Amino acid sequence: MITRAAHCTPRNTFLFSKKQRGFNLVEILVTMLISTIIMAGVLQIAASGSQTSNIASNLSSVQENARFAIDILSKEIRMAGYMGCADSRKFEVSVAKGSVVASAPIFSDFRTDSLKGYEVTSSNSTTWAANSPKVNGTPILASLHGIAATNSDVITVIHASSTTLAISANQTSPSVDLSVTANLLGLVRNDLVMISSCVDANVFRVTTVTPGTPVQIGHTTTSGLNTTGSFTSTFLVADQTWLHRIVSSTFYIRNNGAGIPSLYRYTFRNTNGVDKFTEEEMIQGVENMQILYGQRDEKGSEDPSDDRVRFSAASDTALNWNEVDVIRIALLVRSDQEISTTAGASTYDLLGTTVTVPAQTSGSIDKRMRRIVTTTIKLRNKDN
Repeated sequence: MITRAAHCTPRNTFLFSKKQRGFNLVEILVTMLISTIIMAGVLQIAASGSQTSNIASNLSSVQENARFAIDILSKEIRMAGYMGCADSRKFEVSVAKGSVVASAPIFSDFRTDSLKGYEVTSSNSTTWAANSPKVNGTPILASLHGIAATNSDVITVIHASSTTLAISANQTSPSVDLSVTANLLGLVRNDLVMISSCVDANVFRVTTVTPGTPVQIGHTTTSGLNTTGSFTSTFLVADQTWLHRIVSSTFYIRNNGAGIPSLYRYTFRNTNGVDKFTEEEMIQGVENMQILYGQRDEKGSEDPSDDRVRFSAASDTALNWNEVDVIRIALLVRSDQEISTTAGASTYDLLGTTVTVPAQTSGSIDKRMRRIVTTTIKLRNKDN
């Protein structure tokens, strides 16, 4: 019995051995191949999702920048020629007419100079601003020579500030100080101010601010700040007489410190009695700006889209700035990143002007996303 048992084979030996068998080489290779295919698909989906997200993000940024740029330009340009209750079509606020008594007023004729456009080219990049309004004989935009982008347009608007200060008592004569309840504009000596009513308007420099009840605002010839101490008329409370600061804003394209083209604003403000011109970057990624100025014929309607509105560029010698009351603006806005798989177009049509995208150092066009946005702006203060 003992010997026989020693030579017996257990019943489950074969089954136990089969369960412990591993993968052979073919099975391993097939598994690895399937895993690789699945992983490649996952990675491709992830990469595609990332690219889609990047494109959507850059498109959103381009659209947002374009919207902000148009909004900024529209709000400021609509103010061109604003002078409170006074009507710029009826009152000539100019040095020649004597209604500008301030020295260095940043304009000679308010209606003519309140809207001006310029075309910057490679041939006039250091001379284009020669005809801009002058301060003490120097064009106010001369400092932008060689800075504003070539083959792009520049526009300047001048207007009275929307923040106002009402006089509290009638003048008894054109040379009498102005009375206000409180100096809410923070006026100080040498501030450039417009006084306007529904009857007349003058521009002067503040010579004195005397505290009290009421506060007295002087406008004499002290230190040559004004050419005369008398206005062209006596200003009355009943005529809705208000004081406004004079504001001048110029918009143009230039590269910022990082070399990215952007929309800039060059602003005149008189702060604490000191005339200052301040440059500030408004919107990044604005590559070009083209502007057309609309002048109606005598039979034109009030509809800005009327075909009888004659649109022309700033360089058109037949353009009468006093009669311009509609403006069309086109902006070329680009993305921050190169997100396309191929190079974009090399030229774009902005209001009939062919704009060429600058080539890279390699000579090729970059792969950034670009969009053209346009708008038409009605000038409410220069409506004919």
